[in-house]
Amino acid sequence: MIDEVSKRMKKLLPALNILIFLFNITVQAQTGETIPSGTFANFSGGGALSSQYSTFSNPAPAAIPTIARLITTGNVVACLGVASVSPYIQQFTVNGTNLTGDITATVVGAQFEISLNPNSGYSASLTIPQTGGAVNGVVVYARAAATTSAGNLTGGVSLTSPGALTVNAGLSGIVNGLPTMGGMSPKVFTGGQLTSAINFIANGNNVSWTNSNPAIGLPATGTGNILPFMAANAGNTPITATIIATPVSVAGGCTGTPISFVITVNPAAGASPSIAQATATGNNIACLGAASVSPNIQQFTVNATNLTGGITAAVSSAGFEISLNASSGYTNSLTIPQTGGTVNSVIVYIRLAVTTTAGNFTGGVMLTSPGAAPVNVGSISGVVNVPPVMDGNVPSPTYINGQQTAAINFSANGNTVNWINDTPGIGLPASGTGDIPSFTAVNNGTTAVIAHIIATPTNPITGCTGTPVPFTITVNPTVPPNIVVIGPLSPLNTIYGTASTSAVFNVLGSGLSSGILVIPPPGFEVSTNDVTFAGSAIISSAGTQVYIRLAATTHAGNNYAGPIVLKSPGASDASIDMPASSVTPAPLTITADNKRKTFGTANPVLTATYTGFVNGDTPADFTSPLVLSTIADISSPIGQYPITLSGYASNDYSITPVQGVLTVIGAIVIPNTFTPNGDGINDTWNIKYLDTYSTCTVQIFNRYGESVYSSIGYGTPWDGTFKGAKLPTGTYYYVINLKNDTKLLSGFIALIK
Repeated sequence: MIDEVSKRMKKLLPALNILIFLFNITVQAQTGETIPSGTFANFSGGGALSSQYSTFSNPAPAAIPTIARLITTGNVVACLGVASVSPYIQQFTVNGTNLTGDITATVVGAQFEISLNPNSGYSASLTIPQTGGAVNGVVVYARAAATTSAGNLTGGVSLTSPGALTVNAGLSGIVNGLPTMGGMSPKVFTGGQLTSAINFIANGNNVSWTNSNPAIGLPATGTGNILPFMAANAGNTPITATIIATPVSVAGGCTGTPISFVITVNPAAGASPSIAQATATGNNIACLGAASVSPNIQQFTVNATNLTGGITAAVSSAGFEISLNASSGYTNSLTIPQTGGTVNSVIVYIRLAVTTTAGNFTGGVMLTSPGAAPVNVGSISGVVNVPPVMDGNVPSPTYINGQQTAAINFSANGNTVNWINDTPGIGLPASGTGDIPSFTAVNNGTTAVIAHIIATPTNPITGCTGTPVPFTITVNPTVPPNIVVIGPLSPLNTIYGTASTSAVFNVLGSGLSSGILVIPPPGFEVSTNDVTFAGSAIISSAGTQVYIRLAATTHAGNNYAGPIVLKSPGASDASIDMPASSVTPAPLTITADNKRKTFGTANPVLTATYTGFVNGDTPADFTSPLVLSTIADISSPIGQYPITLSGYASNDYSITPVQGVLTVIGAIVIPNTFTPNGDGINDTWNIKYLDTYSTCTVQIFNRYGESVYSSIGYGTPWDGTFKGAKLPTGTYYYVINLKNDTKLLSGFIALIK
């Protein structure tokens, strides 16, 4: 509908002399109403009014999401440690309208759990799905969680959904503590006896109980204390029943931890239990390390009457074992069951144990049963024999087809030897007793045949067998003598005076009557163990590894090569080439020795020192001798002159020469007097040039031949003292050794103060 004219404007169009009114109108639609497009006109008042408007609508306001829940009903009741179960749970109904999402239900606190199923699926939160914006009558169940402590519970559930106000549902409940009860001791009654009451220590709780064996006269189940009952046992042996009692709380019906005890009802009094006396028969004989076996065992028969329980048989001394089966099941003790209070002719077998040491043994078996006098079975004895011993060092020989073997004589220490052979085809029977005689070895094939022999010593008196000794006999086929060499070899290199590392090759021999001689080419040596080398080697006819190397004494050169020849009688020679190998010269240093001489004297003999000779070589082994020379002569002035080396030559050495020095010094002048009086003039015995002889020795004696001074070198001249004390005026005598192969210098000194 048109509500009102909100504004009006007028405008004159002068050209047309028309006055035009301009209007804004307001069109109002009712809530939910839609107005189509149209024209508004009003021609009243002598004028014209017209306006166009478009379709428009006024939508209804959006609905508000709402959650509603009904009052919580039910009661949550649980026992400590167990979640509450239906019907001891609570529930409330949830509704929702105009929802834009699902409803989330969340437990407030940790004491409760919720579910959409009363019997399962409980958790701390869940989702209630909406359909078309609505939730209709969904029931949410709440229970006490298993982890909740004992006591009264309060809590709640928060219900939320997008755009809706949160709704809370209150929860409450109680968790009851578990009841307890005291333990019970076993009870023993006699058949036909009226029992005493069995009162439980229930701490104010109820008790429910079960009985595993109603045959004792007590029902299978019951509640409260067990009232007196007539104990029943019509048999000859005690019967038992296990009673399990469970405490149940008066409030809440919670059950606590069960306790159990046993009621034993013995048979009514009658004849006394009795075990008949028994005596062992048979003989126990064993070999050390093995238990005795039937028929070398003992046995006895057990009879008993009026028993109230089984018979326990126990070995009363070490070394024996017993069983109800002659072949197995042996142990130190066993139980013989009774039937109706009797045991009729049960045989117990006795054997010597595997751990029993050698020697003679006696023992016993004690038979016991409740109420019966124990019986000790006598006449139990046995002997454990030492097994025989033979020498285990039996050879394992090898023969060739048609060869006569050597006899094999066993060292059995007086015992019998039985042997078996797994390959009779070698010419030896499959078994035998005693030594193995000589026989003709047989092998008509093309490969070796190995027979495995096992020899076992047996004591002819006790029958005990000792440790078997295995060995083999190998028979090779008839083959022509042959030597096979397996290579190849690599070149070797070394330095003169040092053996090279080893190269190795393999040698195989077949059909040979003796060993194989290995001959290397010149310059090499061979070995069978890579330790001991020689110019040749002999190896076994079967062959082995052979090591070859350049010898330490092999002269320097670069073409040591040639065949390694292998020989054996009756076989063709075999060989393997040793590739070209080399020996480089060893290093040798020749050092000209430094020399000294006094001016005006002839040159000393020039010498040299050699460092690096090997193999006992000397300069005499040079191909050209060493020449030592110097430019100094008898008239050369004081100074140092080189000593040069030349002429030397050797194929085995790489020589490094080192020049020496000839030092020409002034003539030593030895004064025959000095005055050690402290005036600063001639106070010491100065000997010109003597200090240049650093290794010389100086000795001074008094007239009695007593040493008053000695030194090596003369760096500090003598001052006329001995051990710090001044010597008296007099004549003293000196001996000077220049240590240069010249004669000693000697004379006298006058010490004047």
